[in-house]
Amino acid sequence: MSFRLICVAVVAFLLAYTYQPPQKWKEAKTIRGWRKQLRLDSANSNIRVAVGLNANVDLILPGVDLLRQLGAKPNGIADHSILQNVNDVQDCFARSMKTCSAAERSMDSRQLYQEIVAKAENIEHAKYHIGGNAALLGETIANLLPNSTVLLIGPVGPRLKSLLHPKIQVPVIAKEDEVHLILEYERGVKWGETKASCANRFIMSNDIANSNLQSIETFAENLKAFQPDLVVVSGLHLMESKSKEFRMQQLKEMIRILQTLPSQTPVHLELASMADINFVRDIVESLLPHINSLGLNEQELQSVSRALNGPHNQEDWTGTPEIALVSDTLYWLLHKYDQVKNSKLSRIHFHSLTYHMVGQLTGTWDNSLTATGAAARLAGLRACDKPSIDPEDVELQLPSAFIVSLNNATIRRSAIVYDPHKPVSTWNRNNIEMFLSPVLVCTSPKKTVGLGDAISGTGLLYSKFVKSNQS
Repeated sequence: MSFRLICVAVVAFLLAYTYQPPQKWKEAKTIRGWRKQLRLDSANSNIRVAVGLNANVDLILPGVDLLRQLGAKPNGIADHSILQNVNDVQDCFARSMKTCSAAERSMDSRQLYQEIVAKAENIEHAKYHIGGNAALLGETIANLLPNSTVLLIGPVGPRLKSLLHPKIQVPVIAKEDEVHLILEYERGVKWGETKASCANRFIMSNDIANSNLQSIETFAENLKAFQPDLVVVSGLHLMESKSKEFRMQQLKEMIRILQTLPSQTPVHLELASMADINFVRDIVESLLPHINSLGLNEQELQSVSRALNGPHNQEDWTGTPEIALVSDTLYWLLHKYDQVKNSKLSRIHFHSLTYHMVGQLTGTWDNSLTATGAAARLAGLRACDKPSIDPEDVELQLPSAFIVSLNNATIRRSAIVYDPHKPVSTWNRNNIEMFLSPVLVCTSPKKTVGLGDAISGTGLLYSKFVKSNQS
């Protein structure tokens, strides 16, 4: 009898020791599902990519530690389009924490900003990294595809050059680096009464070279000789502090450059956080007809909808927005520009903390199921900073079932049930194809900055451009 009891106890102990909670089984099945559903060997391995125009070094550090070092006190969560003083920094950082959303703002005073950088360098755990959307996209491509050729055009200084992959071609080296401060916060960190519900960051800068788009002429000069298979443009948001006249002049010059490219060379525009809705409108109305692909997150998508009076623009987008809300907005934007004569826009890659969605005009891009899943998969890998995903380190936050429209009554009646064996869900809406993959959210992230750029870069590497939408 005692022997049988001992056996039962041993079996019970082993079951308890090896048991995984049901939710972790879903994470494990999602990881296996990606392996089976995605063609991860289908990337454009020998691709030639030209990337511009912003490059800098990021000084990454705990944001709360810097605010304490600056003598700031918790005092509201107001938003400021331009940072004038330390209190403005506190306001915007606290707002980012409360809404759990990444944000980026420029500081008006060069002298004050340099003083803040000097103090930031002395914060424990502060470290320099590659920064700037273009530089991060270029680094992602160079690391993922050893046979690719990457041309990076931007104000690359000595420190940044030393951090970049050695195979990245940089035609011009700047005398000094532009420094951006990345004020990170972990999930659960408190600043006054504000507690972060997720890990994210607030970015601040006083960037002369990038905000003036000083590399735009170098960009134009090198494109023709390089003959890229893909062109990626980013960093336009850094002109936000400039006059409308200057901004429009540079946007017109960018359009002129893009018009010199062969029609079979796709152009991707990566947006970033902007507070000035008029500037968002200027970028979108000017550039979207001249690009093939657009990358953005929830803040930027809502800003575009507000700027163009699109759907759901007055709703609360705090945190991760509903899938149906994003689906409606992507459909609206693609459909809107499909009606614009000679518009090239045919693909939008939306990325958020918990899921990715790609919308495209039917017949314009191929391999998009794999592109969407590969990009979402990389998000968890990069955030956890590990070579493979461990189900114990991540969390699936996608609903078990979801609708894909709030506006369309017919579509709204049916829901998609998430299948971890086939993590990438697909559906059609008229002439637009939609793809959605969950992100396995890292519960203790080691990185928050640069994930959007790595994600967009990965999605582009797997996407096969079929034809321009231009009539």
